[in-house]
Amino acid sequence: MRHTLYSLKKVNLSIKEYVYKVQNLSDNLTIGGSFVFKQEQVSVILAGLSIEFESIQVFASAAPVSLDLLTEMLLDCKARQLALLIEGLCQANLAFHQYASDNSSKQLAESNRYSQEHR
Repeated sequence: MRHTLYSLKKVNLSIKEYVYKVQNLSDNLTIGGSFVFKQEQVSVILAGLSIEFESIQVFASAAPVSLDLLTEMLLDCKARQLALLIEGLCQANLAFHQYASDNSSKQLAESNRYSQEHR
């Protein structure tokens, strides 16, 4: 079971699901007589994160952080990533609509000019 704990990766899990799985496996190991310290859980969580959480991995590896603080940092990081993604999508949508509007205006002007020339 310790191997399962150490090979666990976040992959498609939410932050809360991932932390819960690490805690649950740790609790099961403790019940079985193999105690898992909180700092060991932090290390397991950090090791299973993807590159999108690299800044947190670097920070938390340099200075000891509690499991609660690490969870909060990960949730904040994910919320910022989602906010940036939404902002980027909104900007792309706005740019597309401006382009489409400009194109539509140009086509209308050309159509009007063509109609006037061929009357």
